[in-house]
Amino acid sequence: MAEMTFSLASLPVPVQMPPRCARCGRAASGTRRVWLKVNSPCAGPDLTASLAGVSEDDQRRWHDLRQLFSHGKGVVELPVCWWHRWIMPPMIGVKSMTESRVTLWGLADSFVQAMKQRGWH
Repeated sequence: MAEMTFSLASLPVPVQMPPRCARCGRAASGTRRVWLKVNSPCAGPDLTASLAGVSEDDQRRWHDLRQLFSHGKGVVELPVCWWHRWIMPPMIGVKSMTESRVTLWGLADSFVQAMKQRGWH
């Protein structure tokens, strides 16, 4: 599996990508969205919330809900084969993200090579 870094200012659209699955390299038949956000672990119980009577479990649930519904930095649609579109999620994720760049992991080597041939680095 390979990684690739994109600029957040100019994320590729499906028309600019090769017609092959981003996960396994087979012929693509559709797309899947990858949300560009990085989740942070729960830092533990908050003193103020604990004093107000909120349990540690409830604080953790609220933390998880806030992360689930956070907007992040956007979304990128990646081409995928039938299998990775309908049966098995492609397991492509965000390795790192800054204010201007995002690095995706779990990409097929052949997909990354084809993207580089199209001028993406």
